[in-house]
Amino acid sequence: MAWHLQAGSCPTVGISGHILGGRQRLLARSHGLTCDSLLELTLVDSQLRILTVNERSEPYLYWACKGGGGGSFGIATQFRLHLFPLKSALVFGVTWKLSAI
Repeated sequence: MAWHLQAGSCPTVGISGHILGGRQRLLARSHGLTCDSLLELTLVDSQLRILTVNERSEPYLYWACKGGGGGSFGIATQFRLHLFPLKSALVFGVTWKLSAI
């Protein structure tokens, strides 16, 4: 069995952007957004304090970092995420050429 992280598909956004900004992907209906997988993060705030942010230690900051705040609250240096078991997957691609009309 493989493990899966619900992540986004925008190639110009790094993993931290997908985690902190929400981002939706193919398995969003069954596993939620990428930010829903965030369990805890380590954050350096504007006073250079290193904070461990989770639902118990910093609940409001945790909520804001999971896409609820719409901004940057510090520098995220570490993430702890929930992974989902993935028993099987079907991957395919479709391309087409649009006319120049």
